Amino acid sequence: DIKPIKDVPDKFTVDWLLDNVDLTFQGYSPSIVAIEFFNFIRLTLGEEPENENSLAHYFLVDVIFMQDTVRDYLMIRGIDYDKIKGRTAVLCCREFAKSTIIGSFVPLYMAWKGELPGFGKVNYGLYVGDSMRNNVKTTMNTIEQVYLESEWLQTQFESARFTDELVELVRLPRTAAEISLYEVAMAAGKKPTQVPGRSKRKFAMRGVGAQTGTRGTRSGLQRPQFAIIDDVVPSEAEANSDNILDGIESTIESDVLNALHGAGSFAILIGTPYNKKDPVYSRVESKTWVPVVFPICESIHEDMLPGEFRGVWENRHSYSKVMKRYLDAVNSNKTRSFMQELML
Repeated sequence: DIKPIKDVPDKFTVDWLLDNVDLTFQGYSPSIVAIEFFNFIRLTLGEEPENENSLAHYFLVDVIFMQDTVRDYLMIRGIDYDKIKGRTAVLCCREFAKSTIIGSFVPLYMAWKGELPGFGKVNYGLYVGDSMRNNVKTTMNTIEQVYLESEWLQTQFESARFTDELVELVRLPRTAAEISLYEVAMAAGKKPTQVPGRSKRKFAMRGVGAQTGTRGTRSGLQRPQFAIIDDVVPSEAEANSDNILDGIESTIESDVLNALHGAGSFAILIGTPYNKKDPVYSRVESKTWVPVVFPICESIHEDMLPGEFRGVWENRHSYSKVMKRYLDAVNSNKTRSFMQELML
């Protein structure tokens, strides 16, 4: 049974969510589609990942995939999941692999599957980073490298195109109708690019910087169905500038979200904040985005014993490693940085 949380506030804060985080995930079990997603990663890599994925990773993916398995965890925290799912604000500690999972493997999975579980068919979306030269280019190059390194993944697509601002993948025909159209076209002497219905097998993700306009962006006739907005505040200096933050907010709300497909879309905002003015902070506290808030461990203090430790990804960030980092921060008078980046 799930233990209810008492005195859930009408308006909650990040601090309240952190105080009420449960890294044992009482009442939660991963969905079949979340398990399939991590098996997809294994197939893509051709081996087991360096570290076992934690339950927190499965939970994150199930929120993004809008699965019912996360409802109870969120509802007892006063979050109306069914009303707001599809808008996800991810406020997690550094080194949680959130950008790798969401920015690299979720797009590849959508390209391979042709849909996002819980949403439906997906053909085109946006990846928004702080700048084209920084994390947009890095993410696009990472996706390309994953694809080129994966023998299995290359057997799943007819064609692939990568630039610093675009990923475009076309799945091989799979359904009976797709295979029939392909065979008829080939028998008629056509090229693969001339097969009817090919655009329905295409997935594209375009990268844009946080200060780049996105109005009117399309792939063929398709307006963007999703946006992944990843660490759009580039540094602490920018985080302390109201003018820059106002510009980023305008990009998110006016340009990116309003550019999405009117008939249905989803958005994921990822961040590790520099301060409480960070765009992800306001959305976590808004009750209009599903908040996924995970520190590196539930709590920490200098005298903490191993039995008290409850971490978000213990296979990678064990009690001994986290305590060493914490005590080093205390001894070097850098606890602010530790608390900001790892305890949020």
